[in-house]
Amino acid sequence: VVQGPGGLGKTRLSVHAARRLLADGQVDTARFVAWAGCTDAVSAAARLRLALDPAARSVPAGGAAVAAVLDLAVLALAGRRALLLLDNAEQLADDALALVPRLLERLPGLRVIVTTRRALDAAGAQTWRPAPLAVDGPACAALRLFVDRARAVRPDFHCHAGNEAAILGVVRRLQG
Repeated sequence: VVQGPGGLGKTRLSVHAARRLLADGQVDTARFVAWAGCTDAVSAAARLRLALDPAARSVPAGGAAVAAVLDLAVLALAGRRALLLLDNAEQLADDALALVPRLLERLPGLRVIVTTRRALDAAGAQTWRPAPLAVDGPACAALRLFVDRARAVRPDFHCHAGNEAAILGVVRRLQG
């Protein structure tokens, strides 16, 4: 479990970790499940199904959706060194989060990374709370990350004398 406030970089760190695990051969497949906007077990199962089978056109309704996605996970991931990255779990109800231990029961070798803003009570889970980035001057890590993310949206964005103080103010207000 990677836990912390919004904007901390939980997803980015988790994707990086997944890529390292793939590159190191510790896992042979990794699937990203975007749970943003999901609140219940059925919507969470639908997103998991999409990650496991992108060509899936229909999703069973109600409780059948959860059972179907558990079966699909076993078919798709059994015998593999698999990783699921479950992103934005904070808005899910407890019954939806119960998908995780059910998956681990059926796929004992499965690795799971869950990103969340709130604490999760998951038996056997290890929780990592990344520290905020340093905000200690013009070349600080928080400012560099801000500029990097701004350039992802506007490639011509630059930090310069005219906007540096404002950017530093933003990253300080966000506590790094």
